[in-house]
Amino acid sequence: MADNRIELLDHKVQHIITCLYQNKVEEIYESIPGMLQELQELFNELIQKGIITDPSQQEYLVSVLKKLIYCYQNTDILSLADILRADVCTLIGAHNAIEEQEYTLCDLEADAVHRVRVSPAYPAYAAKTLAQRYANLKDYSVLFIYGLGDGRAIKELIAQNNTTVSFVLLLADEKDVAFYEQADELRAFCDEHKVKVLNVAKAMQETLSMVRYMFTYQQKELVEFCIMPNYDATYPKECSAMIDLVIYYMGLLYMEDATMACFGDLIMTNTLRNIPRMLKEYNHLTLVQRVRREDVEHIPAILVSAGPSLDKNIRQLKDLEDKAFIVAVDSALKALVREGIQFHIGISSDPRKEFSVFADERMNHYPMMLTPYARPEFIDVLTGKIFFQGGIGLDYINDIVVQETHKTYRDLQTGGSVATDAFSLIRECGFKNIILMGQDLAFTGGRGHVSGFEDSEKANIEHKNSRVISIVEGNDGQDIETDVQMDSYRQWFEKEVLIAHEEDVRVINATEGGAKIHGTEIMTLKEAAGELCTRQIDFKAIIEDTESAFTQEESEKILARIKKIPDEIDAFQKDLDRAIEDYNELIHLEESKARELPQYGEVVKRIEKWNKMEKEYRLMTMIRMYSAQDEGELGDNIYTEDLTVIEIANEAKELIACYKKGAERLSDHIKSIYS
Repeated sequence: MADNRIELLDHKVQHIITCLYQNKVEEIYESIPGMLQELQELFNELIQKGIITDPSQQEYLVSVLKKLIYCYQNTDILSLADILRADVCTLIGAHNAIEEQEYTLCDLEADAVHRVRVSPAYPAYAAKTLAQRYANLKDYSVLFIYGLGDGRAIKELIAQNNTTVSFVLLLADEKDVAFYEQADELRAFCDEHKVKVLNVAKAMQETLSMVRYMFTYQQKELVEFCIMPNYDATYPKECSAMIDLVIYYMGLLYMEDATMACFGDLIMTNTLRNIPRMLKEYNHLTLVQRVRREDVEHIPAILVSAGPSLDKNIRQLKDLEDKAFIVAVDSALKALVREGIQFHIGISSDPRKEFSVFADERMNHYPMMLTPYARPEFIDVLTGKIFFQGGIGLDYINDIVVQETHKTYRDLQTGGSVATDAFSLIRECGFKNIILMGQDLAFTGGRGHVSGFEDSEKANIEHKNSRVISIVEGNDGQDIETDVQMDSYRQWFEKEVLIAHEEDVRVINATEGGAKIHGTEIMTLKEAAGELCTRQIDFKAIIEDTESAFTQEESEKILARIKKIPDEIDAFQKDLDRAIEDYNELIHLEESKARELPQYGEVVKRIEKWNKMEKEYRLMTMIRMYSAQDEGELGDNIYTEDLTVIEIANEAKELIACYKKGAERLSDHIKSIYS
């Protein structure tokens, strides 16, 4: 038997084993049948040429081949790798083979229902081999790990990377959850290394939506995925959905950061001006608590948006005013009051909204839900109840509120539009039936809004012509034009509708035009109302009965703390100065080629602390509202380009200078507003 033939087969087997343990199945799976054929020919030759004559050894060769075929057919790649390593490597003379592992075909059949999730024979070797695939990831990468196994791979993955890399462990099923809850040492290890552990066995989408709050937008391009061997074969749809959802939610970070860069100054200035009014008014949590005291499970909520299809059915709302909770976005208010429709609450979120949208005095006495950064000029003309929600930049203010009052002040979940805010409000209120109207999310008939926007239609056409237009499926099954922004809102709705379904919530699209939102039930408003609007309820009285968010004493305590923020900013500025000093020292040590000196390691540790500043310092979000525009492309370069240590240090100093400038502006605005 030719030695080179054995040697080539040995190399092929070793490569396949490595790929199997590393779950790089796509590289080698099609080549496995050829390898099995070669092994069969080799085993036949060993028997036919009398090299192996013992019947028990001949039976052993046949059983090995059967086990390999069985594992391949059942996509049990860990058992397949183990058999190759334990049995085949020994047979063909591989020098790195370990002691033989005993298998029986019966054992494999018993495990095949759920597939093994840990290498039965070589768990430590398998974990280390998997980790080698993800060794030395780029600085500040985020590695999402789907599946737990026995936890060994988590430790190996962390050992193979530096401390700038973030790890998110996704527990795939109840077996993972139970194992992790009982593994005290593993939980302590994950806590020590700040591994974020998420249970995606149920409500995957809702759970993964939290990733947008865990990382910075610059890390969007540094996301990696590690799916533990055999988990993708067991949960193929879930793995695919996980990757899509993470990419989607990390992408939202980019959109939010773009908003900060363009409008951060305006958003923060409006917020600071509005805080005294917010503390005297109501917030969305008090509204949610009051509505949830009612039996609304069988009462529908109607979300009225301003798409062009609203013209088709807006008048039907007149008969539903006391049979549904009617929530209207700001751009639809003019059309509603024009038709004499009594809505229950309006909602607005844009800090730049044209004041003409609210020019009709008839709408000013209605309750309104506003973001903290709504236009102060608009707030001044409202005479109805105002409900504020938490908003961009309010993390630190929320800390103050909790400390002083033990009450919370948090955001509604948003997909970037006022309609997504309205949908989240309705969901939080506990409605089990939601009807969408005017939610076109497309240029229906070439128009962008319901009639009554004649003054802005010309600008809308110019806007449409400047956008990258895409084609999506319409509610009528025909193609319809949309743009990237509206399509991102459509995708948000589709993901939220999936979450709603998990909680037995029906979402009915009664837009009667526009883009199809997959997962919704398509009905006319008349059909939906006939089925669902069968009971009367006085939402006007319910809203009127809502309690204020804070007492006067609580408001005074919160304002007193806000007035002290400039003192905290002064201390933070000193921290930033020390960070610049550390970067200067790092540059000096690099230029002196002094990496081996003890002070080099010390300064690197201090710099790691500054690198975490953006995520851990609670005032940072407010500061970045003022610094985002000045930051420009600095953040992207630091995270994504292959820069030298000195180049990174210099860019980091420039970034810190932006933070210092933003902190100064925040301090000045607080002093001027609250003096």
